[in-house]
Amino acid sequence: MTIFSRAQSNVSASKNDEAAVEKLATRFADAWNRHDAKIFAAFFTEDADFTNVRGQRFIGRTEIETHHEPAFASRFKESHVTITKTEIRFIKKDVATVDAWWEMNGVKLPDGKEAPNEAGLMNFVATEMNGEWLISVIHNMGLHTDNKISNLIAKNSNTMDFLSTRIITGDVKKMVDFYQHITGIKATQFTPDFAEFKTDAAALAIGSTGTMQFFGGDEVAKAAQNQTVIIEFRVKDVDETYTKLKDFLQSNLVQQPTTMPWGNRSLLFRDPDGNLINFFTPVTPEAIKRFDGE
Repeated sequence: MTIFSRAQSNVSASKNDEAAVEKLATRFADAWNRHDAKIFAAFFTEDADFTNVRGQRFIGRTEIETHHEPAFASRFKESHVTITKTEIRFIKKDVATVDAWWEMNGVKLPDGKEAPNEAGLMNFVATEMNGEWLISVIHNMGLHTDNKISNLIAKNSNTMDFLSTRIITGDVKKMVDFYQHITGIKATQFTPDFAEFKTDAAALAIGSTGTMQFFGGDEVAKAAQNQTVIIEFRVKDVDETYTKLKDFLQSNLVQQPTTMPWGNRSLLFRDPDGNLINFFTPVTPEAIKRFDGE
């Protein structure tokens, strides 16, 4: 059962608006539980600002949908969210803030096991547009007291977050097409010179050589000359992934799936610029524990 409460406010709202805002959080959860990114994104304004529990930020309804589509098809496919308590405060007659406490179960770990139940708090701003209440800004946070990342940040305010790796290339389209094919993730193309692939853990950016003028000039980074960095993706089943991609990879293949001494089974290949890519799956108990913390 969801408990609704109204914070003190000097702004009076109509009964219809109060009811609509009260229902927005539960309708939001219902949309999540349908695992349909398009339906889920429809609860946001076109220019919405979404920050998830990992601190990843998505701007606009389209980007929110693009990010959640692969998530709903994988680790959140069987997830279920319940709103347990909601507190509302009207700032203006057409603007309200909402605190919504939630619980979630059914999330899958990369190895297919079910993750522990989660709980958190969403803070969002709801705005009325043409008679409909939508979410314009939302910040989501986990409330687990044993969250290792949260504890680490609390102990050291200088902790930084690793967010992305950027590849500089002379052919953005070719690289975007390649990475879309191997990852199954649709890139967000911000400009002809820059695109980004977002996962739950981090992002892979693709930038053209033309963008180097903003980073000190053409000599700072050169396309297709990487001989040291390996770009790594954890996949659910590397052998199954190889079976799907082997015809596509062909001459780009470096090594078929091989179990490494440290417990990962790895597939190595190169992208069109020669950058080395490692698709891997932890297969030994030690490796699984190292990545999942179990």
